[in-house]
Amino acid sequence: PSIVLDDTTAAYEIVNYLISKGHKKIGVIGGYDNNMHTHLRLDGYKKALKEAGIKMNRDYVKFAGWELKDAYSVSEELVSKGVTAVFCMCDRLAGGLYKYLAEKGIKPGKDISVAGFDNQDIAEYFVPGLTTTALPLRDIGTKAAEKLIKIIKGSEVQKDNEVEYVPLKFIERDSVCKVD
Repeated sequence: PSIVLDDTTAAYEIVNYLISKGHKKIGVIGGYDNNMHTHLRLDGYKKALKEAGIKMNRDYVKFAGWELKDAYSVSEELVSKGVTAVFCMCDRLAGGLYKYLAEKGIKPGKDISVAGFDNQDIAEYFVPGLTTTALPLRDIGTKAAEKLIKIIKGSEVQKDNEVEYVPLKFIERDSVCKVD
């Protein structure tokens, strides 16, 4: 059995939040193109756009890697496309975008909206604080240990390929603005 993050639902919720603020040109900076988490989060992005009747623009999706420097390397190309918001698939990627924006005099939360993923410690120290979603790593560990103990004690039967998804918590800070 597996206890895993609900990447797709969390990405869907954060992109839906951007849409609720009036954004239609929503870019994405994702991890590696061949990564499971990248694809699950991209599925959430696509679902939110589709439900809102927004056609996905493939030019708004950039695969970079998972580090600050990776996001920085694709930021100019993405921002030049005229996106009003960017969903970064991890907070480190948001950091790379923030660095690029600062160098260009573009203000996150005012001139462009930025949302992250992970709620790493750095997210609350960005200026402005990064809107993101928190990974419940402690909850995942606790649920996995509880399930294992039940299986060992025989009070629960192990089911092949059983997957339990753990929801993530949305954290609203000041990096997202409303557009008309």
